[in-house]
Amino acid sequence: VAPQVLQCYLMALERWLREVAKQQADMLDPILLEFLKRTDNAAIAGVVAAVAIAFPFQCGESLLSLLSSSEYVALDRGRMVADISPPSQVLAGWMAGRDAEQQIFRSERSEADKWPSRKNDLEAAVRNLQLTNFATRVQERLDELRVALGPLDEQDDEDRLWRLAIHRMDLREYRV
Repeated sequence: VAPQVLQCYLMALERWLREVAKQQADMLDPILLEFLKRTDNAAIAGVVAAVAIAFPFQCGESLLSLLSSSEYVALDRGRMVADISPPSQVLAGWMAGRDAEQQIFRSERSEADKWPSRKNDLEAAVRNLQLTNFATRVQERLDELRVALGPLDEQDDEDRLWRLAIHRMDLREYRV
């Protein structure tokens, strides 16, 4: 939840990054990494995550970077769940008669809610990344994250949730 002008800015940034992905795919990952390097803002990291989820095969380094934080993965899972009932649908009824600024915001939000990648999260993107030449690096990183959790008997509930997320992301754990 943020002021609508900030939300519009973030949606515009995401839209621009999506255009970069379509027109200059090789530039996308370096741009996303630069955003992550230069910010400590979760909203910007959220935009980076959204774009990386939409274009996982072009954003391997960014996804590996985002994977290093259990908080990013958990926040994005929450975003995906919230997107099941997009805010634009909830807001549509009571904002219908408001001013032009409200209508622009609602229109932008409604358009963004229709993007297919909104139904995926970082976990899905990391799974998809294992279908590329990044597979070995992703799996090594998942193994490092497991080891960093320490012994099972010393883990708390938060550690257990992170371990479960790591398990869901690791394609080696799936059986036909």
